[in-house]
Parts: sequence; C-alpha cells; structure tokens
Amino acid sequence: KKAAIIKSISSQPLTNEKKSDTNSEEDVETMTKANLDYLKEITSGNNEQLLKILGIFIMNVPVQLKSLADSEKDKDWAELKAVSHKLISSVKVMDLKECEQTLRIIETAAIKKTNSELSIEEEYLLTGKINDVTKKCSSVIEALKMEIKKLSNS
Repeated sequence: KKAAIIKSISSQPLTNEKKSDTNSEEDVETMTKANLDYLKEITSGNNEQLLKILGIFIMNVPVQLKSLADSEKDKDWAELKAVSHKLISSVKVMDLKECEQTLRIIETAAIKKTNSELSIEEEYLLTGKINDVTKKCSSVIEALKMEIKKLSNS
C-alpha cells in the first residue's frame, strides 16, 4: 500500500508554472522541513498517515491552483472565492503561512469584485498574487516529492 501511494504521488504532474525565481532552494528546503516537522507532530510520527496527507496535498493542490488561475482568467469571481477558500484549508494543513495569507487576500479580492468594489489596479495585482501562490506551492510540492522518496527508503 505504501509503495502504491509513493508511486501515485511521484507520478503526479505539477502545474505548468515554472519554478519560482524568488524561492531559493534553501527557502524551499526550510519550508519543507518545517512542514514535515509539523506533519510528523500531528501524525505522531506515523509514516503511512504522513504519506497519505502528503499524497492528498500533492494530488489536489495543482488542480486547485489551475482552477484558481482559470477562474481569475474567466472572471468567475464566485469560483475564485470558492477555490481560494479550499486552498486555504490545504495550505493550512501544511502550515504554509505565507501562502495562506496570500490566499486570504485573493479570497477577499474575489468577494470585493463580486460586489463591484475591486479597482482595476487591485484586479491587476490579483493576477500577481495568484502567480506568487502558484509558484510557492509548486516549489513546495517538488520538494515534498523528494522528501517522500527519502521517507519511503527509511
């Protein structure tokens, strides 16, 4: 069962976004270690449970990130709000505080846009926030895939 989870996780494609230039390998490594320490704590060191949580994150988040970008591109503000809300839960489980804060900004902007309260400038900045969160999450996912391989060998 563990091998099937690892194989499934390792084969998941990332979003089409390029790796972030603003996330150094050291930053991603530090975030990943913190995430894993946090998850090991909440799973009481149970590797199977840890792999399951990581697998869910790795499989679901890229799909949600694509939906986030698509809903912004399509100007579907209700969907943007809904997807950003779902993503907040996902990144919170992984203790990705910076991504969580950015997603809260996106969610708030979607609410404002629904109520016609978002300026053109704010809408332009929204695209940048979506790109930022996509790059950060994608970098973390890459690092987590490597950590999963290490965990499977231990």
